[in-house]
Amino acid sequence: MPASDADWVLAVDVRAPGRRTAVAGADGVRMADPPQDGRPPLAVVVVHPAGWASEPVAAVLADIAANAPPGWPAPVPLTTPEAAAWRALEFGLVPGRGRLVVLDPVVAEAAVVDRDGDSLEPVGTAVTLTEDLPADPERLVGLARRALDAAPAGPAFAGVLLTGSLPGTSDEAVLPGLVARVTGRSPLVPGDADRVAVLGAAALGWAAATSTGELPASGPAPEGTPSGPRVVRRPAGALEGRRRRFGPRTWVAAALALLVVVAVVAGLGWRRARTTPSPYTVTCPDGQVVAYRFECPTLAPSSSP
Repeated sequence: MPASDADWVLAVDVRAPGRRTAVAGADGVRMADPPQDGRPPLAVVVVHPAGWASEPVAAVLADIAANAPPGWPAPVPLTTPEAAAWRALEFGLVPGRGRLVVLDPVVAEAAVVDRDGDSLEPVGTAVTLTEDLPADPERLVGLARRALDAAPAGPAFAGVLLTGSLPGTSDEAVLPGLVARVTGRSPLVPGDADRVAVLGAAALGWAAATSTGELPASGPAPEGTPSGPRVVRRPAGALEGRRRRFGPRTWVAAALALLVVVAVVAGLGWRRARTTPSPYTVTCPDGQVVAYRFECPTLAPSSSP
C-alpha cells in the first residue's frame, strides 16, 4: 500500500559517540529525533563507517534494536560513503557518469563510489589511517588519493565528497581548501558536512520504503521512471527467477535489506589495470610528479597564482 503522510523513516549515524538522527517522510528529510506519536517507522537505517568489520556493525545494530520501542522494524546497515553519495546525488552534484572519493574526517576513512547512469555503487576497499597517525588535513587528502589509486579502473574522477568535519580544529576551511588545491576543484559538500551522511541515509531509506518493491530486472528502466540511481530491495530468503511486489509494511515485517547497489555496472572494465595517473598527483613546472603542489621545487616558476 502507498505510504501516508504519517509514515516516516529514521536514520541513525553511529560514527561518533553522540549519535545523530534524521527523519524522512512525505514532507522531506530533516535532522530530528523520532516522533513521539507511537507510530513505528517504516525503516531504521544505521549509518556506519565502510571500514567496519561485521562484528561491530552487528553489535551496533543489536544495540539500536534492543533500545527501540516494541513493534519497530529491525535496523538495517548502510555505509557512510553510500549515504553521502545519495545526498550528493539529491543535490545534483554527481554527474551522469563519474567517480567520487568520499572522504570522512570523522573516522579518517576514504572510499570510492561510482555513478554510471542508473547505477550508484561503492567500488574498491575503504582505506583508513593507522591509529598512530593524527588525522591532519594533509594525511586525509593523501588518504583520499590512496583510495582512488586502489580502486579498479572506472569512470573519470568527479571530485571529493566530504562527509564530516575535521575533529579538533576551529578552522573548517582548512581541509576543503587543501582538497581544492590538490585536486584542482572544489570539494563536494551537499549542505552541512556533518549532516550529509545521516540525511542521505534517511532520504535513501524513505525512497526504498516507499518504492514499489520491484526486484531488479534486466534492460532499461520503464518509460516514465524518474532518472537517477534506483534503490534495490531484496527480501530475506530466496526469490530467484521471480519478480514480486512488496508493500512497505511487508518489507518491514520481512526485514528487507536496503541496498544502494542497483545493478552490476557493465562495460567499465573493473579488472583492467589502472593505466592513468591519479588526479591527486600534481605535475610541477619542471616535470616532477608529486602528491601536493607545495612539494614542487621552490625555485621553479609557478604555473598558477
